[in-house]
Amino acid sequence: MEATIQNKVGIIRLDRPEKLNALSLDDIHQMQTVLEGWVEDPAVHWVLFEGEGKAFSAGGDVKALYEYSLKTGGFPEVFFKDEFALDQLVHTYPKPVVVLYKGVTMGGGIGLTVNADLRVTDDSLVWAMPETQLGFMPDVAMGWYFSRLDRADGLYLSLLGGRLDWEDAIHYGFADLGIRADDQAAARQALLDVSTEGLSYEALVAALKAALTPFAQSSGQGAYQRDLAPLAKKYFDKDHLGAIMAHLQRGYEPFAAESLAGLLSRSPLTVAVTFLKYAYGKNWTREETFRVDLDLLAFLWDKAEPMEGIRATMVDKNHRPAYWRHSYGDLDWPALHAFFQDRSSRA
Repeated sequence: MEATIQNKVGIIRLDRPEKLNALSLDDIHQMQTVLEGWVEDPAVHWVLFEGEGKAFSAGGDVKALYEYSLKTGGFPEVFFKDEFALDQLVHTYPKPVVVLYKGVTMGGGIGLTVNADLRVTDDSLVWAMPETQLGFMPDVAMGWYFSRLDRADGLYLSLLGGRLDWEDAIHYGFADLGIRADDQAAARQALLDVSTEGLSYEALVAALKAALTPFAQSSGQGAYQRDLAPLAKKYFDKDHLGAIMAHLQRGYEPFAAESLAGLLSRSPLTVAVTFLKYAYGKNWTREETFRVDLDLLAFLWDKAEPMEGIRATMVDKNHRPAYWRHSYGDLDWPALHAFFQDRSSRA
């Protein structure tokens, strides 16, 4: 992570392009320290997040989490607690925050910046919360967003980590405006050239957005909206996970077969937790969602689901995870509901 100040802009640049700017615990601590220092610094009027290379950020460095747990035998609580604290700091930051999305923008990279004042994406964006592929559930309080989407979209995108392009990201509220990748350097400079003296918080955000007007692209229907959302509506708009899977089994479109195979390849416990989080999460605030996410991660780690998912996908790469439960019928659904009800009462 590199932090600089230019033209009264505090610039945080994620700088591990060889790892798609995956976030390490050291990155998180550095950003927390820098942002806290800039709160009272008169030399910083607003903050810009960006990524080096072709990606903004692929999310947290999960291989580092895996290695930590192998060494300690425990849940990497400090990483998640500090990551969530940083995300909440960005959300409540007293100066405007702008982010330039591009390329791979996933997981913790989204959680870090989704609550920025101005989220600018270029047309190379590949947006997703693919945590269930690794035995996690979507965390960093993204459940707050998913629970407020239509049920089919919220469930499909969270259960299977469906990908969005730049137009989809704007439509679903994960970005504010789009630009062409070829224009990103010029758009960035236009932001840095904005005169900030004497502007209130709201006026500065408006001025920054106005500076991008010459570069803003008209967004239409993205690939997910156009091709997949109607199919998600057909198959995922159900009250029960079993009903979704039964309907997928009867489906004839490739979408049905691919979605069913995706659900069957994942940890049943993780998918169940993600499904229930959509429904229960409708009643939580962002802050409450952060607290429940930490509990859920510890719960999944206790069953070794993320460790198996990371091992099978990114370490041994045999794609044969030995998950805690092998089928959805093996899950204790009343106990899972009780788990969520208890967290909801304390959220």
